[in-house]
Amino acid sequence: MTLAMNRLCGTLVATAVGLLASGCGSGHGSAATKPPTQSVSSVAATATASTTTSATSATTDPAASSPTEATSSSTSLASGVYLATLLAAPTTLGKALVIDAKADFKSSELIPSQIADVTQADCSKTLHSDWTLDVGTGNAFASRMYKNGDTQEVTEQFDNFEGPDKAQSFMKNIRQLATVCTGHTTDTETQSTVTFEGKAVGKLGDEAYAITGTDASWNSGETLEAVRVGDVVVTTFALDGVANDNGAGLAAKVLADAAAKLKSAT
Repeated sequence: MTLAMNRLCGTLVATAVGLLASGCGSGHGSAATKPPTQSVSSVAATATASTTTSATSATTDPAASSPTEATSSSTSLASGVYLATLLAAPTTLGKALVIDAKADFKSSELIPSQIADVTQADCSKTLHSDWTLDVGTGNAFASRMYKNGDTQEVTEQFDNFEGPDKAQSFMKNIRQLATVCTGHTTDTETQSTVTFEGKAVGKLGDEAYAITGTDASWNSGETLEAVRVGDVVVTTFALDGVANDNGAGLAAKVLADAAAKLKSAT
């Protein structure tokens, strides 16, 4: 079975000279087709702007499970190098998935984190692995993509924040994203409208939330999921044309592994 959602990566890379973003991806056609292109320069401009402008905090939080009281963790000043050591080993996800070496990144220095105004989200990003740019960026990060040909794909990203309050604001934005983008996201390949449904999931850490994206024209949907442990938020973007579960199983495996490692580190 080929993955109906044959997307590539969109990853933000922090370097000593600023932020560099590389974005790519494809739509959810009924068969593997040439992915629509995404302007690398436009994504890079957005990323660079996010480091030089003040971010606005998210507004009203929709109904969702209340996160536990914020507590600072020993990873408050975690570097991208350290976070990269916490990324899942391919064996965590099964023998079929392997690391995509072209989508394996970590930040090289600490930068100010940003909490975006999610009400102004570019909802097209919810169809790509760089969807977290709609909610904010940490002061250090590490990310990795795992793939099984064109049938399965999951991206894991660790974002560290200067304290649990900022990490909670990042999670608050994620809980709002489904509401903001439902009815405002179009698959440019099929010209169909994507629907998002968000829900709190079993607490792997201090709080966790999952967004499922579906479209009548897709064979299977996507899962955007996040878990917070102290000052660190781990996010995933998952597609699965084998299980046809909207990527939920792959996302759950990645986050369970990440939460366990973060808990043992604090």
